[in-house]
Amino acid sequence: MTEGLFFNPSVTFSPCYRAVHLTTLAGKALVNSYYNRPPQYSYFEGCSTGGRQGLMEAQRYPDDFDGIVAGAPVNFYQAMNAAGVWHLQQMAQNNYAGNLAVDADGDGSRENVELVGILNKVVMQKCDATDGIRDGVINDALACHIDPAVDFADYKCPATVHGLRVKRQQRIFTLTPYLSTR
Repeated sequence: MTEGLFFNPSVTFSPCYRAVHLTTLAGKALVNSYYNRPPQYSYFEGCSTGGRQGLMEAQRYPDDFDGIVAGAPVNFYQAMNAAGVWHLQQMAQNNYAGNLAVDADGDGSRENVELVGILNKVVMQKCDATDGIRDGVINDALACHIDPAVDFADYKCPATVHGLRVKRQQRIFTLTPYLSTR
């Protein structure tokens, strides 16, 4: 009996893409039952996994919605997971030099995120006014040119000093691929 469940592809993979479709059909049936007419328009909006679901709806069930907003869809799962593993490997090889959460009190837990604030401060100081207005909004990230070796130089401590600052050249080099646009 259970063998059919585990070896039946339509049962195994169906919830992966049919959940939104079936929920949509149920929702439309409820609207029709309550108002005695179908909905005039149906829209779907989702971001991240919801964006991926929106793309799958558009491909598999194009008549479910009159419009779909699929924001930041997670649609390249294998590449995303491989990149995540690669980033973790790079941080581990460099003794977590690129990690923006640090162990401030020596207990082994990387609980302090002061470096995130430093990163934000430097980027906002350098890039906020690229559109002519200093308003706390970066309108064109591609117009912002960060050179970590230069822009974070004030936060670099000597190698012998323990602290929360960008204390090693490794950390600056680790930020370089993410912040440099050249």
